[in-house]
Amino acid sequence: MIWQSPYAGERTKFHVGDLIRAGSQVALYYNRNSADWIGAVQNGFNGYPAAFPVTSVVHHDNVLEIIRRRLPPRNRSDFGAFLYKNGLSNNPMISDLALIGYSGARLPGDGFSFEIDYSIEEMPFEFLFEVSGFRYYSGMNIPVEAVLDRQVLFQPEPSNAHDPNAIMIKIGDALIGYVPRSHAPWINAWLQFARLGAWVAKIEGPPSRPLVYVYLAVARQLTHQSISHALGR
Repeated sequence: MIWQSPYAGERTKFHVGDLIRAGSQVALYYNRNSADWIGAVQNGFNGYPAAFPVTSVVHHDNVLEIIRRRLPPRNRSDFGAFLYKNGLSNNPMISDLALIGYSGARLPGDGFSFEIDYSIEEMPFEFLFEVSGFRYYSGMNIPVEAVLDRQVLFQPEPSNAHDPNAIMIKIGDALIGYVPRSHAPWINAWLQFARLGAWVAKIEGPPSRPLVYVYLAVARQLTHQSISHALGR
């Protein structure tokens, strides 16, 4: 579970909790001892609204039932369009929990979104992610029609003062943004031990604040143990 302050002054995304499946139930664990938790609290985080207070580290009751309200009902006429938008048209029977992770389950204004922990997933897999900071880099100087469907390259930036795991995203020599901070450790490992294919799959939002999404395909190259070693697990 990711939280980003809805106020314009702070756009950092913080990993504040995890949804864990145990049998048929889903629990929410708050990461209260992490640096991300401290940063989120300093920027106004006070738990998932009206449901899971931060006074408890773990919540078991009705977790999936509450969070899946962020998804459109499956009987809605535009549910197929929702699947298509998230690259899931070939998987209409996807579970609610997986759909929350793949789609992000965002709502306007509350700052919450959700991501799958791909470090524990079996390859091969594919997913969409939003390019961080697109409008601050040279991507804004490239016409949209020249960005869409273009292959992107990942270039680690270990000297980055804010995050040694930072990874630049480039089209040719043009820097169009960065890998989201929560994905960067995985992609750094995959660059060493997996086969990656990535391209700009869609662009949303107004021209002044475009949201650019990369479609990333990850395939096994070496063993799962090698990947785990690269992730420091």
